[in-house]
Amino acid sequence: MKRKTGALSIEQALETALGFCRVTEPEICNIGDCAGRILAEDMRAAISSPPFRRSAMDGFAVRSEDLYGASGQSPVALTVLGCNDAGSPAVHHIGKGEAAQIMTGGVLPEEADAVVKQEIVEFRGQDTAVFTKPARPGDQFSPVGEDLQKGETLAPAGETLDASALAAGAAAGLSMLSVRKKVRAAVICTGDELTLPGQPLGEGKIYGSSHLYLTTRLLQCGCACGQAYFAGDDLSAIAGLIREQIEAGTQLIVTTGGVSVGRKDYLPAVIDMIGGEILFHGIDVKPGMPSMLSRAGGTLILSLSGNPYSCACIFELIGRPMIAAMLGKRCVRDRVLQIPAADPYDKKSPVRRILRGYFDGMRVHFSSRQRNGQMAAGIGCNCLIDIPAGNEGIREGDIVRIVLLN
Repeated sequence: MKRKTGALSIEQALETALGFCRVTEPEICNIGDCAGRILAEDMRAAISSPPFRRSAMDGFAVRSEDLYGASGQSPVALTVLGCNDAGSPAVHHIGKGEAAQIMTGGVLPEEADAVVKQEIVEFRGQDTAVFTKPARPGDQFSPVGEDLQKGETLAPAGETLDASALAAGAAAGLSMLSVRKKVRAAVICTGDELTLPGQPLGEGKIYGSSHLYLTTRLLQCGCACGQAYFAGDDLSAIAGLIREQIEAGTQLIVTTGGVSVGRKDYLPAVIDMIGGEILFHGIDVKPGMPSMLSRAGGTLILSLSGNPYSCACIFELIGRPMIAAMLGKRCVRDRVLQIPAADPYDKKSPVRRILRGYFDGMRVHFSSRQRNGQMAAGIGCNCLIDIPAGNEGIREGDIVRIVLLN
């Protein structure tokens, strides 16, 4: 087993992790199933949109030259040949002195170069419209390709497919898209003290919670992740579960517990047992200092602390960017802002510390509870606050560095 010693900074740990991430293969999916997926190649328009000249309002399609000089004193009457409803064009051509009634979205007759809104037109009988104002070429209709042109790149590879991208793709005539396969991920929890929710608590036992945080976040980040596995503090059981996941083609395994220096912190020995390689062990930050990254075969194994917030914190700072890299996202690193603190934080930070917070769009608020075992403190939080080593405390209004989580 190769092992790199010495605690790294968060940035060094992240760079190390990203260096071992491999992008997943592409797959072709129906556009209706692609929400939140990552484009594997540029999304290009198959057709122009709109594919025909389309009326922007209810009115009359005309030849602008026929209305030259039209006014209240000199009205112009045109013969109406019929009506072009949206999706049902009835009039394809108009000649001199002719017009077509047209509804919003309707196809303009070939010779028409303007639409006049119906509110300023007097419709006499069934076939005569009287105009008292001139029209300009191009008035009130959308030309071919006003939204997008055939062959145009609508979104580049690496873009997350949101509602706007999918709507544009549909308008451009696309039904199938090439997207990155989801990262196959698994969660393995260690610790004899853990009990599944719904089971009776024995003496000295607690309900496991980190597995639900991790499986939920893995799914939200674009992974295919099933139920979590519990191995207790059994070295052989832990090794066996990791081997099973590696053999199943799992690309990312996230473990909890067993990475510190306690009597039953078995993860370093497990990695040795399965012939893996430790890429780093230890990050110079609180919480999450004992975190570890390994690889075995084609699988990356991110081993996090058993303390719930320590686990969540390092997953957000290291695990989430890893998944983004494996999915080929254009933006892998988190968005970092310099924001004034809404309230003070008096505790000194001899080492770099990551705190939970809420960014209200103007200022950042510290969560009232910051202990590693307090998962409820994360409810409503949308950012992490990065406090540098040696900080003597934060006053209201001080500028702090925050990492947005969503």
